[in-house]
Amino acid sequence: MYLLPRTVSRHLHFYFTSKVYKCTKLFVVVYKLVIHVSMNFYHSKSVYQVSLLEDPP
Repeated sequence: MYLLPRTVSRHLHFYFTSKVYKCTKLFVVVYKLVIHVSMNFYHSKSVYQVSLLEDPP
């Protein structure tokens, strides 16, 4: 009787930690992607502005 709740809690703990780990991993991936896209956008915008400044139409 004592062993059963222990294994169940262990399984629950494992399930919970794996879920949290997956969510954290997903969040990190999305965060990196957003930073990458925003930096690319900012970079292209600044390059565009600089090119406009260098030779006006």
